[in-house]
Formats: sequence, C-alpha cells, structure tokens
Amino acid sequence: MKRISSIFFIILYSISICHGDDTLSEKNFVAKANYSYKNIDIGETDKSSGERKYQFHVKNTGNAPLVFTYVHASCGCMRLTYPRHPIAPGDSTTISVIFNPGNLTPGSFNRGITVRSNAEEPAIHLSITGKIKE
Repeated sequence: MKRISSIFFIILYSISICHGDDTLSEKNFVAKANYSYKNIDIGETDKSSGERKYQFHVKNTGNAPLVFTYVHASCGCMRLTYPRHPIAPGDSTTISVIFNPGNLTPGSFNRGITVRSNAEEPAIHLSITGKIKE
C-alpha cells in the first residue's frame, strides 16, 4: 500500500509540474533582442576617408535562442556580417558594418539596416548617420 501511494504521489507531482505552472509554454518561450543602440552617428567625414568598421551590439535577454533571418543594408555603401547560428539566451553578439562613404554625395546622410529575427520584436531598423564634407 505504501508503494502504491508513493507512485500515486509521484504521478500527481509530475502532473502538477507539467500543467500547474505555464512558465514553459510556447508563448513564454521567446527570444528577446536587446540592442545597445540602434543608431551610430559617425559625425563628419571625407569621401576619401575609406572604409570604417562599426558594430551594433545585441544581447539575447529572452529564454529561447535568437536567430537572425534577414539582415539587409539600404545601400551599397555598407557591407554587413552577422551570426548565422542561433544566439543562446544570455549570450551577446554583434552585427558588423563596413561603411565606405566614397560614393555618397556631400551633405548629411542616413543609411538604414533592416534586421528581421525570431525575437519578440521581429523587425527593427538600425541606422548609420553622419555628414560628408564637401
């Protein structure tokens, strides 16, 4: 009898863990991309200054792996590199931008980067701004 009541208690305990608290349900299993900043202002630069590298820092503050599904620059003046593997919860990564102002016209500029992922906020917009000297 003692053995049967122990087995019954274990089964009841297992059911309460699985169904009593909904913290591990699919709707609560989500990646959260936390960007340190969404705009980089490079200030004033010359067209002849050449390529420069900038980085957007991202931390996955969720409880599911973060996966970038689409990262695209708005112009050919930027080359992007980003992780193609899942970013574990709590881990950080970078989206690297190599920016070349050589073909931009003098004056202020604002160039965008579209980032899509499986994060809670699935699409965000990053930007690089500044001014090209005449």
